[in-house]
Parts: sequence; C-alpha cells; structure tokens
Amino acid sequence: LQALYHPSSCRVTYRTPNAKEPNIFRVEPYELIECDGGLYLYCNVPRHGDVIVLAVERIEAVSRNLDEFRRSPEVEAKIQGKKKRAFRIFDDEELLDVTLKFTPQAAFYAAERKWHPSQTEQPHRDGSVTLRFQASGRIEIERWIRGWGDECQVVGMEEVAGKGKPVDTKSRSQPKQ
Repeated sequence: LQALYHPSSCRVTYRTPNAKEPNIFRVEPYELIECDGGLYLYCNVPRHGDVIVLAVERIEAVSRNLDEFRRSPEVEAKIQGKKKRAFRIFDDEELLDVTLKFTPQAAFYAAERKWHPSQTEQPHRDGSVTLRFQASGRIEIERWIRGWGDECQVVGMEEVAGKGKPVDTKSRSQPKQ
C-alpha cells in the first residue's frame, strides 16, 4: 500500500495457479481494486513495458524498492483500456461479441444488472431476453455463462474483427423448452 501512495517499484514473488515455481519480478503498482471478493493489483512491468493484473492472494512476497517512479499517462491509459474491455477483471486482449438468450424465468435477473458497459437488452414476447455485449476475458465470461445453467443459451460468441475461431456453443447450456 505504501508503494501505491508514494509511487515506488516493488519486487514481487508471484505464483500462478499451475506454476511449480514462483516468478520474481519488478513492478510499478498503479491501482488496487476489489472484484467478486478478490483483491487485484494493476501494475506496470517496466522490463516488458506491459500492464498486468496480479491476484493479491497469489503474491507470496513483496518488498518495496527505494526507487520512486512517476505515474505515466500512457500506463494509466492502458489500465483504463483493460478495465473497459474486461468482462470482470482480466483482459486477455481477445474482444468477444457475445449474444445470450435467457429464459423467461431468468430474464429479469439477467437484465436488471449491467454486467458490462457495452451491454444491450432485447426483451421478447415470451418473457425471455437477449443480452449482447463486447468484452474480453473468455474464461470469466464462460464461467459466468455456465453459472446460469439451463436458464441461458449462447446464441453467439465470436472474436471481434474475425481474429480467431468462434466459441464452441454446443457444450453450453440450452434453455428449457
């Protein structure tokens, strides 16, 4: 937290979920946020010139360096871009065009909340609703969809601008008939 308030770089020891050994690297911390009960740190990695998001619970050790840094408007813009694209927290830089149809039983709950700023809703006569949005974070989006069970049908989920393959929608839940 001190490194956030008085911008200075940190040396972090970070273990990704499947890693046998942790990674040790230098970061410039920019922003700490909460999402779905977890804490996440947006930071710049000077060695790579990239912005990453670290799950705080995966940081095994952290030490504040003595070198201060000046917050960069370019890094701030990268962070805002990542936050704008991400469905929740993680921006995998793969923007997906998502179209989902919710059953009449789930329509109210699905449409009552803005899940993503780009979201639009289209109600249907039978009480169902179609939600559309463009966001990145495929794993988070797919996990969220599976959480709706049989109440949600994936109508379409493809990468924007044709950059990749369409998502396999056959394995997704279908609405009850």
